[in-house]
Amino acid sequence: MVGLKQALKPLAVLVWLSGALAWADDEVTGWVKVFDGDANSTLTAGSTASPAVSRAQKTSIVSKISSVTLEDGYELTLSGEMTVGGALGEGQFRVGLFDAPDPLVATGGDGYVGVYASEQSMLKQDGVGDLVHPFTGGVTLGAGSASGSYQANSPVYFELILRRKGNELTGISSFRQANGYLATNQQSYAASHFIVDTVGFLHGGGFADTELAYKNVRVAYGESASVVDLIEDRDEDGMPDDYEEWYGLDPDVDDGGLSLDGDGLSNLEEYLGVDGIAETGDETSPAVSDSDGDGSDDGQERQLGTDPNTPANAERLFGIDFNRSDSLGTPSQSRFRVISGSQNSAENTSEYWKKIGMYQVKVSQVEGEALRFLGGNGDSSRAIPGGQLSCSYLVTDFVGTTAESGLQIEFFGLPAGVYYFRSYHIDSYTGSGFGYAQAMSPELRNTVLARHGAKVLANTQPTCMGVLGLNTTSLNDRQIPMLRFALQHDGDGPLSLQLSGVYGVGSVRHFLINGFELYQLAQ
Repeated sequence: MVGLKQALKPLAVLVWLSGALAWADDEVTGWVKVFDGDANSTLTAGSTASPAVSRAQKTSIVSKISSVTLEDGYELTLSGEMTVGGALGEGQFRVGLFDAPDPLVATGGDGYVGVYASEQSMLKQDGVGDLVHPFTGGVTLGAGSASGSYQANSPVYFELILRRKGNELTGISSFRQANGYLATNQQSYAASHFIVDTVGFLHGGGFADTELAYKNVRVAYGESASVVDLIEDRDEDGMPDDYEEWYGLDPDVDDGGLSLDGDGLSNLEEYLGVDGIAETGDETSPAVSDSDGDGSDDGQERQLGTDPNTPANAERLFGIDFNRSDSLGTPSQSRFRVISGSQNSAENTSEYWKKIGMYQVKVSQVEGEALRFLGGNGDSSRAIPGGQLSCSYLVTDFVGTTAESGLQIEFFGLPAGVYYFRSYHIDSYTGSGFGYAQAMSPELRNTVLARHGAKVLANTQPTCMGVLGLNTTSLNDRQIPMLRFALQHDGDGPLSLQLSGVYGVGSVRHFLINGFELYQLAQ
């Protein structure tokens, strides 16, 4: 169990206090064309946050926003969704944050100062020269990296962050699709200009005569995640508000010293875990007196020095390993049965069944989204971990889906009894972001929740093997984030669990799971 140290403070609607912009999050409207290379495009819905462009090739649209002077330790984020039939390659789609002429000129890019990015590179715009649009004549800051395959006519979720630290500006961009396509970039440079009052998009010639549509284009301004206190704790009892709400505690009352489940441990002790430090994997549930279901309350096990998250009297029934199978390279994990599929979600389904002896397991994406299997097979951005790791092949591959719906796991044929569930959540991604552990930006992690019905049973934060995560490919089993909990089953129908990712504040949120195990506890 972990706290939400990675979740940004809630963003408010645009507010001005004594002329200064406070926490802000608002739609971008009022779009105009500033470039139409073929003189035959049409901009529609320009007064909304979801503009559209017909015959999109060689066009650029911009919008004025409330002027922001980036303060030290603050950042401005542009995000939204774009769908088009053309290819993204060779810089065909570019997004930018600028200080632009006021009023905007009907054509040209002279006077635009800022940063823009495509899926390939990031550039600085100084606004000088005879510029035909704001996205030409820029100085390249650096190239990015991409994984997966772009799919035309599928939404592209984009994000461009401009962050100030002293006199340094850092641009962070991401372009991603639900099928797993991901292009990211991060570049920093010394700056002397920190005003942003315009956002813009460029559509290259590669889009041909296709129709292009945006959805929910927004800007947000606030303190950078790296410098703000990211834990919301209204009652100051040491537990994040979100954590308290999940487990039925009161975020407005100091109940850290109380015990919701009466197991001899206070709510705060359960949140902090055995070592007294949250988010290290040894926390227990404040809503379940016996987290591992072995008959000994969590408080009793802590006193005896036994592990309150590992049952002492459990019989392992089976395990499931999610394995990417469209590229050779990673064998299945021993002691686990395999559910496999392609990196290309179009080749997969939203539902998979596995028969194991007298039991059956059903894994499904509850909103019907096809699952996507990713991992170290043929993917240079991911690796097969080594070290003192018995689950090395298991955690190389994983199933990825969107966080809002996640997965439903159903077990059929189980008799009445107490069962112990354990799942694994790490992306073998070795790049500069968090991969499928990503939340609001490539630098922040998501959180995974497990529910049985409406009750939250456990939560954990997935990680990756890259520099923002564990920063190593030599792992041990204790470094793998896990969901671990016990629950009672009455034997009537299937035992059903819902796993989902939460608190990805940005345009796209992800959920990942490498595999899971099920145990039955002796009564």
